[in-house]
Amino acid sequence: MPIDVTALEIIEGTTDAGPAVVRIRPVGASLSSFTVAGRDVVQADSQQAQLQAYSGATLAPWPNRLAGATWEFQGRELTGTQNEARGNGLHGLVHDRGFEVLERSADSIRLSYLLGEDEVYPFTVRLDVRYAVEAQGLSVTYDATNLGPVWAPIALGAHPYFPYDDSCQLQLLASSLFHNDEKMIPTGRMLPSSVRGVRADGPTPLADFIADDCFSGITRDGEGIARTVLKYADGWTTTVWQDRAFPFIQVFTTPSFEFASGQAPAIAIEPQTAPANALQSGIDLHWLQHAETWSVHWGIAVASTAAHDRDA
Repeated sequence: MPIDVTALEIIEGTTDAGPAVVRIRPVGASLSSFTVAGRDVVQADSQQAQLQAYSGATLAPWPNRLAGATWEFQGRELTGTQNEARGNGLHGLVHDRGFEVLERSADSIRLSYLLGEDEVYPFTVRLDVRYAVEAQGLSVTYDATNLGPVWAPIALGAHPYFPYDDSCQLQLLASSLFHNDEKMIPTGRMLPSSVRGVRADGPTPLADFIADDCFSGITRDGEGIARTVLKYADGWTTTVWQDRAFPFIQVFTTPSFEFASGQAPAIAIEPQTAPANALQSGIDLHWLQHAETWSVHWGIAVASTAAHDRDA
């Protein structure tokens, strides 16, 4: 049966910044849009953006790139589809797969997909994705459960895009980034994040900021949460937060993202549990035992300093 890429599931709730509406595409368990108090935190994407730019998609069983779309497991070469001009396997296997809706309420939804039928990933792993509206914004949980008899390697990521303009600033508290080769595969070298213009002493202006990089050395709070903050000139902030399971944050800018309303600049802020090419390098792969469930958490918090100042 053909997958309906137009299908949307809607959840609603109340955040500290106002009422929220979230639209989820079952294809890729993708975040299509997120509005708070009528404001586009994640502006509605187009079908083209979902299918070609991986807009809002869940990334599994690897995020980012797998060099040559191939890797070895126990002496066996496993090969997948090269879905990028550079010859890589980009963003895993589920970004264009139809997830089943298992549970839903007014303010939350849980979707599921069973991996295991692809030659490149012959492991029976169930992936559950839960979105929930909470006081601070949107909370997302990924649960990966190994239903197979052998240990299964896995890495996960998210791919939300956010609108921005030259007046915006990005607070990215990461000390280093991966150096990549011409195919965007890590070489093993690490560079200071300052080479991309990221400031350590405060927010980085997004005017003329260009990035397609995986950052590491992330600063965390006492509870292990890392936060990357997008600051808007009108006093609103969008914060992508991630727990300890996500040691990396990919940042990608584009001047011409295909929103439903037309082309405009966008920035992808992508929590990742492992860097690119993790199935080959082994860096930060999580190995699931039989019947083990691995839960990881990230989300989007929204606040308005302007509204806070008016209420004070």
